[in-house]
Amino acid sequence: MHTMPRSRGTEVSVNDNRNRDDQHRRAADDYARRGWPVLPIHRADDRSCSCGRANCHSPAKHPRTRQGLNDATVELSKIDGWWRRWPHANVGIRTGEVTGIVVLDIDPRHKGDESLDRLISQHGELPATVEALTGGGGRHFVFQHPGQVIRNRANLRPGIDVRGDGGYIVAPPSIHISGGAYAWKPGHAPSDLDPAPLPAWLLDVMTRATTEAGPPSGPASPANQSRSERLIEAALRYVAKAKGVPEGRRNNSAFNLAGHLAAIQTDDGQRLEEAQIFDLLRMWNHKNRPPLAEDELARVASSALRNGTPRKPHVVETTTAISPSPDVACDSTAGELPKAILPGGSQRVIDSAETFGALLAATGCHFLRGGAVTKLFRDDTGARRLQPLKPASMPAVFEQVARLVKVASKNGVLEHVPTTCNEQTAKILSCSEPFQSALPPINVIARCPVLIERDGALIRIVDYDRASGILADGDAVADVSLDEARRLLRGLLCDFRFATEADRSRALAALITPALVLGGLLNGRAPVDLSEANQSQAGKGYRNKITAALYRETIKTVTQRRGGVGSLDETFSSALISGAPFIALDNVRGKIDSPAIESFLTEDRYLARIPYSASVEIDPRRTIVMVTSNKAELTPDLANRSSCVRILKQPPGYTFRAFPEGDLLDHVKANPAMFFGAIVAVISAWFDAGKPTTKEGGHDFRRWARVLDWIVQNLLAAAPIMKGHRQTQQRMANPALTWLRDMALAVVSSKRNDGGWLRTHQLLDIAENAALQIPGAEEGVDLENQEARDKALRGLGKRLATCFGPVEGKLEIDHLVIERRETVDELGRNRKEYCFRVVDVVRNLDVPAFPHTPHEPHTFFTAASTDASQPEDARLGLEKIKVRGARGECGGMRECGEDADVINDLLDEAAGDELRLGDSMDSEFLEKCDIIQRRSP
Repeated sequence: MHTMPRSRGTEVSVNDNRNRDDQHRRAADDYARRGWPVLPIHRADDRSCSCGRANCHSPAKHPRTRQGLNDATVELSKIDGWWRRWPHANVGIRTGEVTGIVVLDIDPRHKGDESLDRLISQHGELPATVEALTGGGGRHFVFQHPGQVIRNRANLRPGIDVRGDGGYIVAPPSIHISGGAYAWKPGHAPSDLDPAPLPAWLLDVMTRATTEAGPPSGPASPANQSRSERLIEAALRYVAKAKGVPEGRRNNSAFNLAGHLAAIQTDDGQRLEEAQIFDLLRMWNHKNRPPLAEDELARVASSALRNGTPRKPHVVETTTAISPSPDVACDSTAGELPKAILPGGSQRVIDSAETFGALLAATGCHFLRGGAVTKLFRDDTGARRLQPLKPASMPAVFEQVARLVKVASKNGVLEHVPTTCNEQTAKILSCSEPFQSALPPINVIARCPVLIERDGALIRIVDYDRASGILADGDAVADVSLDEARRLLRGLLCDFRFATEADRSRALAALITPALVLGGLLNGRAPVDLSEANQSQAGKGYRNKITAALYRETIKTVTQRRGGVGSLDETFSSALISGAPFIALDNVRGKIDSPAIESFLTEDRYLARIPYSASVEIDPRRTIVMVTSNKAELTPDLANRSSCVRILKQPPGYTFRAFPEGDLLDHVKANPAMFFGAIVAVISAWFDAGKPTTKEGGHDFRRWARVLDWIVQNLLAAAPIMKGHRQTQQRMANPALTWLRDMALAVVSSKRNDGGWLRTHQLLDIAENAALQIPGAEEGVDLENQEARDKALRGLGKRLATCFGPVEGKLEIDHLVIERRETVDELGRNRKEYCFRVVDVVRNLDVPAFPHTPHEPHTFFTAASTDASQPEDARLGLEKIKVRGARGECGGMRECGEDADVINDLLDEAAGDELRLGDSMDSEFLEKCDIIQRRSP
């Protein structure tokens, strides 16, 4: 074996700087060849972490890759790829049975040296083994894995941690955040000797479930017990009362139990050490089914001790008999209910409030949402939802979790007497800060894993996570490549007919947006996903159902009633409070003018209100709002906050794809792991690329537009998402233009759009047959009446004049072109005439994935021709193209039959040239050539 490169600490020469990155790569290769899986770690950049987070909790020590520890590998090609991408990365080595090593981590800053000396004095010297000197002054002792489970443990003793199964270490020649370098101790490198077997006494210490002092060896009177023994005995008795809890409630129960253990103290102020609290939590954790992972338990305990609300001390007397342990259990649903004292007399409100808060938290179904107490339930679809608890119901809720008592005097002796709780007392308790601090917060409920960023890494939440307030199901996620993800997601939209390629791109963006919204990855607001169709049954609602199904969700539909019970604002607020992630206003007709919804889309916090319940403060950034419409009129503000996707109905006889499970929606629901895996693959690729954006500024929600524009163009190989969108927004916010669009659609449906010119009276007849609202005419008016007809004609003329102004002109609305001209009739009168034409919809070309660099976004362009006289294939609208080589990295032509070789040769000859339509390729040829890259002119 060759000798490992040695670090020289902070004294680094110019040559060392040039060679250090290569040293890191070569060291990683060497560890991998030994069978030690490695992973890239963030490094120190001028005494700060390369992740760029100012408040990084693990600077220069956390993984750079998406899956962190799970990405550790011995594959040299992958390792070389990592260090080519991150040449400055520190080197991490996975520990545990998979690697065959266990590491004792000594941190002298937390008295690790003193703790190790005490262990050695009790049990004997450590054997000579592989040993590293960390850049921060600590030591890593590397031992052989004993073949039984060795959990990661923080504070085995003060300043001593264990890195075992599910752990990793930072290895030489990595650079510590202090600037020092990790190095193998001379004579103790992996090239010098093999890791020693783990000493039996050290294995016993690592796996022992009790605290360092341990439980008392036998009965002892209080007078013969030390203060520390009494403290530990009280804590052990407390933990013995705590019941195990099922999955979904473990994190919250561990958090509360750690807080109460930290509050146990002797009458002279002595408390448990953090290591002792963690060992006690491990004893309780064995009761859970299944137990929490050791590293997760340590994280929750650390969070509770550092971030939890301080509790009233539970005092252990040391001069008389030991007092009973605190009367709060982690699980009050099994066995006899615990006793809880209502406020009054010497019992303070804050003490009672903390007790009841802990009791409700321990049930695993009570949460705090925006300042309101809520209870978890399952709706008729099986989804978990929240129901706010009314103040009048709180006394009954308290009775379900505790035996209610009050402090009363009987014959001069204070004792606990059974009692009941009134509504006023319950309201005081549930509104108090200690009560609400004890309840777990909840911001998001999801039926799929949720991707969030933590410590510079992309992680999945699959249970309840108190830090983020996310409650997510831990369903399986398939490992899907980016190419496969692109194929799956683009395939979801194949049966839809979009007005333009930009509409298709916005539909693709809508598939990805919920993942960014639920996990807070967007760092901004997402717009309303607004689907507009030219006819009913075009698929606008179906598209939304597919989007929700990707996340294993169904859509909560709200109604457009105005005012009173069941109004739009009330049903919208009810859906928000319940935690439904997808909320839709379905088949909206007429004007949408809801100050509540507009406030939701603009304010940082939104107060949702429903009758007889407290207001709930909602974070609007965690909800996806959808609107479907054929004839909606939006306010300018709502239009500016929407992403509009225009869908056209497929022609009669169109054959939709069928699947073994049924239709497309059935197919998505039957394969949730595969389709959600596609979402994960796309988000992960964007995250790994550094979360890049384009410079798109064509939407009020600029952050959303820039992020999704980059994702859609670079990862899904589709057109820019905002092309033509501003004009669509302006039209939807203009009632006159919206009416003109409906009029044009009615003309098209009447088969009068054959290039001929129509006068106002003809348009009036078409509008009447199509049951359109006629300006100036009352609903249901008889147009056979000449006076009513004349009035309607004047109103129709005024509306058209509003759209066009006083002169001739041409308007383009979506895929429709409306022209106006002035002529002189046979009597010499000036007459306005109108012509309605359809611009052929851009073909849904199957654009494959082009090789690209994440920082060089591609743009694609299509523009529909307005010349209806052109042959159908010539109206694809490709104004300019750049041809890529057919063979090589693009892979050549597909599905071109016997002409493939000729076409490939032509493409190779034209590679790099810019061609205009008709120069040397017709549009039928281009349609076959699905490897072209379209560019904006």
